[in-house]
Amino acid sequence: MATESHTASIAGEYVVAKAAMKQAGLVVADTMIDHTEFIKTFALLNGFEVRGNRVAIIANAGYEKTYGADNLRSLQVAEFCKKTEEKLRKILPPFVTVEPLLDLTPMADDAMYEKCIDTILADEEVDALMVSIVPHSAVIHTTDSEIAANAKNVAARIVELVHKHKKPVAVSVCVSPGADAVYNKLGQVLDQGGVPTFLTANRAMLCLNEFIRYHMIRQNGELREWLKED
Repeated sequence: MATESHTASIAGEYVVAKAAMKQAGLVVADTMIDHTEFIKTFALLNGFEVRGNRVAIIANAGYEKTYGADNLRSLQVAEFCKKTEEKLRKILPPFVTVEPLLDLTPMADDAMYEKCIDTILADEEVDALMVSIVPHSAVIHTTDSEIAANAKNVAARIVELVHKHKKPVAVSVCVSPGADAVYNKLGQVLDQGGVPTFLTANRAMLCLNEFIRYHMIRQNGELREWLKED
């Protein structure tokens, strides 16, 4: 009753409206969170070439890469070429498994993130990347004071690499409730540098998927595919 007395008084069936909008080639957001985060993703990644839907994940915590993998939707896990695997083995300690869902462990510092991201984005078998940072690790520069004092912090390195390779990248900065204030500059450097950043891996992957799926369907002209529910 409350909605019918306001905006919904001029609204029709949602299913019909959604179908009409998608036929017109529009992205439809089901929630206000989707709306704002889709806008951010499409704006920051505007002009980035979408070559395919093969995605890799880099995280410094196993649960974050799992969280991302559980929300792939229409994306597919990439497979590294042999050259990439060889380079990563030289970068990573022997106890880290080299795979497209890469867990760097909490021992990863800024430089290890940079080397791994650079190597993976250079792989022609990888079309996109989701990077997850659990910022509480002592060996990575993530707090406001550390970001201010270290120009080569992990956020600055990621921004540089994303614009170097021009492949779609989304970042998750996973912080516990109330702790995000300590890491404000981390997210700000990433967002202001043109890298869409979110507080959870599933939000990062959802937005990355929406961006890639939209552009692939437009490139291929597969309107029927766009009308399907993802």
